[in-house]
Amino acid sequence: MSDIQARYAEWLELRQLTNPPPMNPDRQEWQGEYEELNPKPIWKVDRLMLVVQSIVTAGAMLLSGTRIGFSLSLVGAFERFGEIIGLSDAALKFMAGLEALFGFLTVEGLLFASGYYFGVQLKKLEPRYEKIVVWTGIIIALVANVSPVALRLGTEALNITAIGVNVIVGIGTPIIVIIMGMMLSGTFHKSKTVYDSALEQWQETARNIWNDLYAEYKKDFAAWQKTAGHSFRNYEQKHNKATHNDKQEKRLIETLKKQPGTTMPIVEAATALGISERKILQITSASSRADWAGADVKLTNGNH
Repeated sequence: MSDIQARYAEWLELRQLTNPPPMNPDRQEWQGEYEELNPKPIWKVDRLMLVVQSIVTAGAMLLSGTRIGFSLSLVGAFERFGEIIGLSDAALKFMAGLEALFGFLTVEGLLFASGYYFGVQLKKLEPRYEKIVVWTGIIIALVANVSPVALRLGTEALNITAIGVNVIVGIGTPIIVIIMGMMLSGTFHKSKTVYDSALEQWQETARNIWNDLYAEYKKDFAAWQKTAGHSFRNYEQKHNKATHNDKQEKRLIETLKKQPGTTMPIVEAATALGISERKILQITSASSRADWAGADVKLTNGNH
């Protein structure tokens, strides 16, 4: 380390005690304080709507799926397969039950998954789908509630009514499953979209505030560095001037001591030292061992 670097390090250490630089803000600490004052958005879902829609979907899947399972059990493909491989009667009944269950899960799962997928793609459920599911439910409810009237019209009327109800329910419930899957998707993703938008806005605001804060810090630190640089240059100039003047002062005193009288013209002193008359005045004006008056330098070597 050079002399000037050592002097600067020492000077900077002292300056920082009396004039500390701006504090560098800590991002993590600032983030914690910011979140306390400005909490992050919370993901809120309409739980009541999700529960109601889930109940409707489950009901529609049961109504539709049991019919599918029943129809597949009538075909009896699993049961016939069991007969071929020689299963017992109990095992054959179990195989028929599996066929009905697998048919239920496969078809209804496919309907619901398709509706949910369509809902994700659409991102927003169109009003026409909502109208379809509402009117489908209304028609099923009306037919089911009117059918007891057939009891008074006799067995034949009751059988015809039952067929009509089953046809309407069989057609309507798969439609309800698909659209309810879309509605569940819409309810979920609508809340997710709102949350994502709010979180993005919150993050952008926090980022902008931090950037402004850090930009202000860098501005203040640059100003502090500039001021420190000027101060150190002034300090160095005074240090160099003092060191230079001290050497010349010693030379001046040695020159004056050699003079026979108590005074010596400034011009002679300047010539003897090889410096300007102005420099002589600067030396003597800052000296503690010599002073000047007018055009003569008064000696301080004991010859007064």
